Amino acid sequence: MPLSDPQKLAAADDCAREPIHIPGGIQPHGALLAARPIDLIGTQCAGDTEALLGIGCDRLLGGKLLEILPPDAAAAVERCLREQDIERKPVHLSEHRIGTEGQLFDVFVHRIDGQLVLEMEHLQASPHGSDIFARLLQTTGELHAAESLENLLDRVPVAVREMTGFDRVMVYRFLEDDSGTVVSEARSGDLVPYLGLRFPAFDIPPQARELYKANWIRLIPDAAYTPRPIQGQTSEPLNMSFCALRSVSPIHLQYLANMDVRASMSISIVKDGQLWGLIACHHRDPRHVPHAIRAVCALLGQLIALEVGKRVAADREKQRCLNAQRHRALVDAMEGQRDLARGLLASASDLLGLVQADGVAVCTEGKIRTAGRTPRPAQIRKVLDWFNRRDDGPIFATGKISAHFASARRWEQSAGVLAMEIARGSGDCLVWFRDEILKTVRWAGDPRKAAVDLLDPATPLSPRNSFRAYEEQVRGTAKAWDQEDLATVDNLRVAIVERSLRTALAHNEELARHREMLIHEVNHRVKNSLQLTSSIISLQSRRVDDPKARELFAETAQRIRVAARTHEKLYRGTDSTNVEFGEYLRELCADLERSFGRAKVEVEARKMQMPADRAISLALIANELITNAFKYAFPGETAGRIEVRFSRDPRQWRLHIADNGVGLPENFDSRRSGSLGMRIVDALTRQLGATLEARPGGPGAVFVISGAVAS
Repeated sequence: MPLSDPQKLAAADDCAREPIHIPGGIQPHGALLAARPIDLIGTQCAGDTEALLGIGCDRLLGGKLLEILPPDAAAAVERCLREQDIERKPVHLSEHRIGTEGQLFDVFVHRIDGQLVLEMEHLQASPHGSDIFARLLQTTGELHAAESLENLLDRVPVAVREMTGFDRVMVYRFLEDDSGTVVSEARSGDLVPYLGLRFPAFDIPPQARELYKANWIRLIPDAAYTPRPIQGQTSEPLNMSFCALRSVSPIHLQYLANMDVRASMSISIVKDGQLWGLIACHHRDPRHVPHAIRAVCALLGQLIALEVGKRVAADREKQRCLNAQRHRALVDAMEGQRDLARGLLASASDLLGLVQADGVAVCTEGKIRTAGRTPRPAQIRKVLDWFNRRDDGPIFATGKISAHFASARRWEQSAGVLAMEIARGSGDCLVWFRDEILKTVRWAGDPRKAAVDLLDPATPLSPRNSFRAYEEQVRGTAKAWDQEDLATVDNLRVAIVERSLRTALAHNEELARHREMLIHEVNHRVKNSLQLTSSIISLQSRRVDDPKARELFAETAQRIRVAARTHEKLYRGTDSTNVEFGEYLRELCADLERSFGRAKVEVEARKMQMPADRAISLALIANELITNAFKYAFPGETAGRIEVRFSRDPRQWRLHIADNGVGLPENFDSRRSGSLGMRIVDALTRQLGATLEARPGGPGAVFVISGAVAS
């Protein structure tokens, strides 16, 4: 038998996309009128309006709604339009007698897609309101007093069955794969139990689940009905998502018939905006449930959703508190060990308990260390190689690793894997494992046969007709990881990264301290060596009789003192790599003024941090130029003034040295000067990548050295 056929697959796809919100008809136990909201002129109608209302569709179409309805019903519609928001929100206008025979109807009104929709549902008997709400209060108290979620869900079908009289009431919970299972049931003794059976996802297609979220209660009083088509024309089919009378998919009606169900009612359990489950009611004979009881049941469905949410949240909060304690224990264990893996595994029970795992592997620095039940290291390494080749985030989770990694079928126990890369590209990972859960799933019919029938071109497309319990052994699957598990391991990942950063920072700070100590020691020794050299040169100069040689000795000693002073500042400062050059220049000028004394040195210097090597070169340039001014600008005993300015802007620094002495020769060229000092200035300027400008001709001499500010 072939397992696929394009036409059959297309038909199955059409079934999944069936537009059940625009069925084009209603169930026959009422009538529907659609009108333009602006003038309430009838545009569409459906149902046996002649028998129910005493007026045919031909008169309703084009007629004024308020003129057709009895006065009290018309007044209720007008009041509702004035006072209430009915956009996609059906409002019950109480019970009204309509038609020539004065039959009793529940009247509902809502607005959708530019159409006003009025529904009139025939009411055979009106239940006593006080009895209904007394029963609701009693049921609410019982649910609130339930000791556990399981106990609460056990009580629900009993209460709903007492209120509605259905043969069977079930609580049906949706699972992650959109299949569902019957978690509690109340039934007549002669019915086959469905408790514990699982129903495949295709039994309730996606568009049906969406309608269950929008419309919380759905009644089919008689599944053997003949639909009443909608009459009248509009630009778009009437959207009946919120209609109580909406006709049902023929496939669903056949599905009910295959289950030997004549009447059904579904009550949605919507938790946090998602369809958590249904309260499904079945009856072997036609059964109408009045609106008042349906409204109580819909309210009960939401009370159940609140109770479920409250209990799930309480359990989750309890688990979060426990995980917070485990997280702190793991952080403390990591801080107490330099080796990350050793620190984590020192608190292995917390590492496993964090996500209720049976085993864990800590994979760092190419090593795999484990705790609990895990695959063999060679198998873990293959998973890591596969995991690290992925490119869809640092966390991967599956309850069935063999579906992603074929060789995992040969593992002895582990089936669930939660892998976390600590830092992107590092290759360091934590991998948690959960044991395989050997379980028997009891399906309501063989889902594989249903799938084969769906794909078999020889079988007409129809709902399955076998609901006999079918048992399936499930292997290779573990308990699924949830979003809380993923968030928990991500928090641990952040803590590990922060710990690694703190460790690296502490290590870098230690290296920096050692570096500072070494630099200070070197600077200290250089300073002492320079001072010693300067002292030796000064001593040697006293033994020389030649005045020129003695002068050269003195100049050399001064240059060495300039370099020594820079190293002195480095040794005293907190930063061994930079010098505050403005302050240093003022100290240098004050020292030169004390040494020569024949001219006043005026200094204007802005603060500027400069690398030590550049500061030394620039200080030697300043030393040579200021010394030359003292020696040559003021002959004899002439007094004078030397102006020193150091400035900067965002792009360049500038050292300006000028005197009011005799000035430079007309043809002065620093590069061709015979002076040793000027040759030193010229060489150091080029070494700095700076420029030297000299202005000869008097009065006085001006030198400007400028260079780019380092970025």
